[in-house]
Amino acid sequence: MGGMGDSAMGRSIRKLRGGAAFPNPFLREDQIQGFRLTRQGLRVYHSRLDERVDPRGRSYFWIGGDAPTGVPEQGTDIGTLAEGFISITPLQLDLTAYQILPDLSSWQWQEQSKKHFFHLPALTFSRP
Repeated sequence: MGGMGDSAMGRSIRKLRGGAAFPNPFLREDQIQGFRLTRQGLRVYHSRLDERVDPRGRSYFWIGGDAPTGVPEQGTDIGTLAEGFISITPLQLDLTAYQILPDLSSWQWQEQSKKHFFHLPALTFSRP
């Protein structure tokens, strides 16, 4: 099967990308069922922390692990891709918890509290 060319799907994809064509890394054209608007799904990370030594003999930690997997829940980007659809998920980077801002603004933020805030106990990490 040829490229998406002037098909409705090809035109839609180019419109989403501002006119630029791009390949879908997850689905071939003959696998694509259509488009769905989705929410972000849950990724599952299988991380591990490896202690290593650099050429100067100093220890450092490297975050590694297996490739992340996802929960293919219906209505999410991961579930939609698993069903053969292109996922369109509008994202934003603002992680502010706006719902608790009013409550936090009622706290007594005094100069004295700064002293306690900056003298929290140090975090320690144990090695496996």
